[in-house]
Amino acid sequence: MTPLNNKEIALHLIAEDLKYHQMVAYSAAVEVNIEFFPDFATAVKNLLGQEDAGDDWEDRYVTALGKIDKVMWGDHEGVTAVAEEVLEALGGE
Repeated sequence: MTPLNNKEIALHLIAEDLKYHQMVAYSAAVEVNIEFFPDFATAVKNLLGQEDAGDDWEDRYVTALGKIDKVMWGDHEGVTAVAEEVLEALGGE
């Protein structure tokens, strides 16, 4: 098994965060409220070597996660495409 590099791990975590936010939104639509939000953002920030980035970085991360709204549930290719957009928006090209 080939080890992943930091960018690949960050991309995977972003995709998982997108799917999590999608699940929370779909659950809320049927009146199931989830109040736990794992902190993927800090892990992504550290993996990209951007630990010293300020509030602007977090704002860009959260704003970019909103792009998941245009992806249908179960569309793994769509999630991957949005995750790549998020990574690019964070400067992790």
